[in-house]
Amino acid sequence: SSDVCSSDLREQPETPRPTHARRRGPKLPPGRAQQQPRPRSLLDQARDAAAQGNTSGALDLARLALYDPPEHRREHLVRECNKLLAQLGDRGKLRAMETLYRAMRRAPLQPTQVTFGTLISRCGKARPPDVRAAQRYYHDMQQQGVTPDTQTVNSLINAFAKVGDVERAFRRSEERRVGKECRSRWS
Repeated sequence: SSDVCSSDLREQPETPRPTHARRRGPKLPPGRAQQQPRPRSLLDQARDAAAQGNTSGALDLARLALYDPPEHRREHLVRECNKLLAQLGDRGKLRAMETLYRAMRRAPLQPTQVTFGTLISRCGKARPPDVRAAQRYYHDMQQQGVTPDTQTVNSLINAFAKVGDVERAFRRSEERRVGKECRSRWS
C-alpha cells in the first residue's frame, strides 16, 4: 500500500508557451525588413508565356530583353535564351526558334555550343524533322568557330536518319570519326 500525498494529485500549472508563430527562413538582424523577391526578368516572363502557349507574346518579351543588352549581361542572356529555345523547340515551334536565334544574333549575342546543340536537336526531333534548318545551324556553328560536341553531331545524324537519308547520316558519322582520329594524331 502506497501513500499518496494530496499535494501530488493537485494539478500543476501549465508552462506558458510563446504566442508568436515561429519564423521560418534566415534570421534577419534587428531593424532589417524582409527583402522583397527579385522581379522576374523579361526572359523568365517569355518562358512563362511560351509555357502557356503564347508564342508571339514570348517572342515579343524576348525581343525586348535583347534590345541593346549591356555587355556584362550578355553571357547570362545567352543562357536564358537557350532555355527559351529549348522550350519552344520542345513544343515544335521551329519558326519561333529561328526568330529568337536571329534576334540573338542582332543583339549581338554570341551563340554557344549549347545554343547550336539545342537548335539542331530540336530540328531533328520535330515532326517531320527539319533537316535543312539543322544543317543551316550546323553550318552557322562552324562559321562562327564553335566546335560541335558529340551530342550535337549525333543530333544531326539522327535528323538525317529520320528522313531516310541514311547515306548522309553515315557520311556525317564518318567525318566525325575521321576528324577525331586526326585531332588525336596531331595533339
